[in-house]
Amino acid sequence: MAAVTVAKAMAAATAARVMAAVTAARVMAAVTAAIRITAVVMAAATVARATAAVTAARAMVVATATAAEVAAAAAEIARRSPSYPRSIDSPVLPGLFSFGLRSTRPSAGP
Repeated sequence: MAAVTVAKAMAAATAARVMAAVTAARVMAAVTAAIRITAVVMAAATVARATAAVTAARAMVVATATAAEVAAAAAEIARRSPSYPRSIDSPVLPGLFSFGLRSTRPSAGP
């Protein structure tokens, strides 16, 4: 009977070791999966950051081009418009700069 009890105890110990090994393997598999998921999430975040940077750069290029186009259009309008003041002494603004700081024309006032 003692031999049977010892055999049962040894079998139980072996089963416990096997269960511990299986549990450890499952824990390691879960950790590995978590690491892989973290790597995928980090890669996705990096791609999102890169995409945002490219989008911002494109927006800056468009804004710069638009500002340049607006400035060019304003310059063209100023160049073509006969009523646009060409200088400080423009007849469109008579007497505005007649106080002598910039104008070389005599004042139109009394």
